[in-house]
Amino acid sequence: MRFFQVIQIALFSIAGIIIGSCTEKDSNESSALTNEEPITIEKSDEATFSISDGQELALSTQKVLGQNLMKALGKGGPEYAIEFCSTKAIHLTDSMGKELNASIRRVSDKPRNPKNAADSYELEIIKQFKESLSKGEEMKVELTSDGDFSKGYYPIITNGMCLQCHGTPKTQINQTTLDKIKSKYPNDKATGYAENQIRGIWVIAKK
Repeated sequence: MRFFQVIQIALFSIAGIIIGSCTEKDSNESSALTNEEPITIEKSDEATFSISDGQELALSTQKVLGQNLMKALGKGGPEYAIEFCSTKAIHLTDSMGKELNASIRRVSDKPRNPKNAADSYELEIIKQFKESLSKGEEMKVELTSDGDFSKGYYPIITNGMCLQCHGTPKTQINQTTLDKIKSKYPNDKATGYAENQIRGIWVIAKK
């Protein structure tokens, strides 16, 4: 691992994450890349895009996902939103990546969709975020070089809205929603969360 120049910033507080690997809701009661915790960004000297570039890409993508997800929630509640996530969320993320000329992914150590499973390096990043959050320490978000690409890793943190589909089964997640999750994601691992926990990360890569 290279040595990094540490840059202190606080990422924007943006809306909530609810389904899949979590997305945005336009309200102050939700959070996305971060909650109120300060974040330390570690910037590689060889990184070809800036901290703010990666942040902006994640925020832009999350906004589009959030707007579409909230429409689905308004139309048919959590069950309909799960249907939306199973058919549209990854496609929307891929489309935003093409539009923004970047690779944009959401991954988790406890994925709902197996396509969102974190690899070994991403699992280590998630582990570090969890440890920092549990200790009340600043989370360190890295920009690293990978061939022609630079990558940024940004935490996704749960809030109350997430627990409709990622909380405790039969307590915060009702049976109808559980049945829908099981039908769409028979190997689902993405339940049992409480508020203010690491749900996964955004992985942003750009030349």
